[in-house]
Amino acid sequence: MKRFVAGVIAAILLVSCIAFLDGGGNGRRTDGLYYQVSGIHPDATIMTIDGEKISAEEYLYWLIYDCQYLSAYAGTIDWNEVVTGSMTYGDYVKDEVTDTMKTYAIVRQMAKKGDVTLSKEDTDALEEQRRQYIDYYGGEGSYLQQIQLLGISEETFDTINSMYYLYSRVLEAFCNGSLRPTDEKLNSFAEDNRLYTAKLLYLPTDGLKEDEVAQRRDLAQSYADKLKASDDVDALYNRFAQELGMEENAIGQTFAASENDGALADAVSALSEGSVSEVIAGTTGFYVAIRMPLDLSAVAQRLFAQTTEDAMANATVKYNNAVYSKIDAGTFYTDFLQAQQELSASFAQGNTAANAD
Repeated sequence: MKRFVAGVIAAILLVSCIAFLDGGGNGRRTDGLYYQVSGIHPDATIMTIDGEKISAEEYLYWLIYDCQYLSAYAGTIDWNEVVTGSMTYGDYVKDEVTDTMKTYAIVRQMAKKGDVTLSKEDTDALEEQRRQYIDYYGGEGSYLQQIQLLGISEETFDTINSMYYLYSRVLEAFCNGSLRPTDEKLNSFAEDNRLYTAKLLYLPTDGLKEDEVAQRRDLAQSYADKLKASDDVDALYNRFAQELGMEENAIGQTFAASENDGALADAVSALSEGSVSEVIAGTTGFYVAIRMPLDLSAVAQRLFAQTTEDAMANATVKYNNAVYSKIDAGTFYTDFLQAQQELSASFAQGNTAANAD
């Protein structure tokens, strides 16, 4: 599963309130490669984030993931080399994983608050994914061996895979369900951030000669004139959008003034709902806009991103120092790869013997 926080919430280093747990939560399980190479019990609580417990197994899975990702990007790494200030590569990876765990904790807490669970479609998709893995690896036994090579239990593997779907359901609930803020709050957020919704026709002019730019402006003017005179603005807009190769949008595009040409935001803000603008000259082309009712669901998506970003920045992380202090990222990663290679070889030897029988 791709790291969902990479496309949805940026994994950035954020300042948190950090404390340490006093004893407890050190776990009992002794299965898996993580315990073999570190002596850390997979079921130990490695940290809490705003009270949400994070297991060592989950944390170490992402530690391996980030080490592999960084190694693939940068090649051979000296994990003790200083990146900036006093932070080494090993420290950096550990902080990155803590940010991922913050995201997990925030999503889980929001799901609990809104009574959000996976849908049947989600569970069916996860089951189909499992079947595909089994087919790919040639049977359930081989599939379970692959999970062992990851160092985690099947339960934790399933939990990690389900997080993408849970995130989607939480976002859905925030925009149009049990977690949705009041319209008053959404409108206030939109006003503070100068958010507008409009149907746009866009005619780019980058790289065009002066006479070609003039032709684009004339075309934009003809679109504006015809839309103003039309009895069916929506249908005519759809036709013009198709001519320009633009995707039709019945609701309109919601954008912030800071994200677009200032001229566009100013022009749209001056329109009444349903009104068609004059030709708007932007920095890279011409626009014709139709002011639409503010799309509060699109506003909610933006507020969700802001809410989760703020939650990450203000999260209280309490480390179980008895567990966390044992982790040297570079040593753990190197030892894990060695143990993984040995386990893989034993699986291959056992599978060969079984096939011979």
